Amino acid sequence: MSFRSYHVLIAAIAVSAMVSIIGCEPLHRDIEKELPSGDAGVPDDVADENDADECVPGEVCGPCEQGETVCQDGTTFCQNFVDLDEDIDNCGECGNVCETSASGVEVSCQSGQCIFECQSPGETFCQDFDACVDLDEDIDNCGACGNTCQTSIPGLEASCQSGVCDVQCEVPGENFCEEDDVCVDLDTDLEHCGDCGDPCQTSIPGAEASCQSGVCEVQCEMFDDTFCEEYDVCVDLDEDIDHCGGCGNACETSLPDAEVFCEFGECAGECEAAGESYCVEYDACVDLDTDVEHCGECGNACSTASGEGECVDGECACTGELELCDDECVDTQSDDDHCGWCGNNCPGVHTCVEGQCTN
Repeated sequence: MSFRSYHVLIAAIAVSAMVSIIGCEPLHRDIEKELPSGDAGVPDDVADENDADECVPGEVCGPCEQGETVCQDGTTFCQNFVDLDEDIDNCGECGNVCETSASGVEVSCQSGQCIFECQSPGETFCQDFDACVDLDEDIDNCGACGNTCQTSIPGLEASCQSGVCDVQCEVPGENFCEEDDVCVDLDTDLEHCGDCGDPCQTSIPGAEASCQSGVCEVQCEMFDDTFCEEYDVCVDLDEDIDHCGGCGNACETSLPDAEVFCEFGECAGECEAAGESYCVEYDACVDLDTDVEHCGECGNACSTASGEGECVDGECACTGELELCDDECVDTQSDDDHCGWCGNNCPGVHTCVEGQCTN
């Protein structure tokens, strides 16, 4: 036996004896790889008992059985043999612990990566924030972890809607008009009436624009005025001759000797001739004291079945000694139906003679 072979044999016997004494686990070194080619003997660090008890953390090793000294692929030594693909305390590398302080999170190590799964439906784990959040609604994690929704516009507050950052007005009922960066009430705002950017305007004298329930309207500046939309004017319906009592209701006359006007919302007029009155509905100037067609008032005609009648001091009367009975001028001295007075009927064969019913 050569001198070199002798030393190799002595080294193998020494290692075998150590394994039989202390088992496999204290020694996790590949002695064959550490024996220099062509050199005799065991390396000094292997022979040293202190070094033999330790394995370099992170060294790839396999299951070590009694008597084995060569580590095989499969596991890694991290104080114990672990699988870096699955071990929650050594995930991907020794000492990389998969942990969270958030509640409702299931933690695992898969393919060397820490996996955090939220137990609540619709939530996602944001590792930097160590929290489960709803990416559709969370203002600090909107659509993606760490995507914060912000705004510096007064009266606005940021929000997350379906994973997209949005803004909403702080005052209920107001809408955000992005073009002008303002919150407005579309029901009343003069510059944004019904929709953003739709202003209410008017050039009508004495009128001002307004927004009512999202619709542009015109209001008259004078309290007593009314806006006649068809004519684009503000008028006082109590006095305006062209809009008397209502828009478009004009007071007019064809008489050259009459003047019309609007009074308390009704058309009226005056006649130039003394003692005459203007009858609006008839567009006529009449003497109400004597006119049989307008006796006492416009339109009060003194007409009778007999055709005989007159207006005296504004009262309808019959001519001569006739009396007006049932809209008829009669002679109460001889009329059988009005004998002596209106309504006195002579019965049967009786006749009226000198105002008396006789046989």
